[in-house]
Amino acid sequence: MLHDILTSKASITTGTRLVGLKRGVLAALSKYEPDLGLEGLSWKGQLLRIATECALGVQYLHGERFWHEGGDGKEAGWQNTIIHR
Repeated sequence: MLHDILTSKASITTGTRLVGLKRGVLAALSKYEPDLGLEGLSWKGQLLRIATECALGVQYLHGERFWHEGGDGKEAGWQNTIIHR
């Protein structure tokens, strides 16, 4: 697209400005360094929490049960929420 603007005679000034703008943006991006804070980006310290929360979720899903009144071919009583196959 930039090449098309530069090759049209009516837009030479606009095209030249866009080329300068592109160079400025590329220069700014090449010098950019994100502020990562004191620790930076790291999973350190978070993995145990994530693993614990996953395990608690699995425990909840596999350990929950509910009272079924009967019918639909099932007897009345406690039913597990997850069917293990």
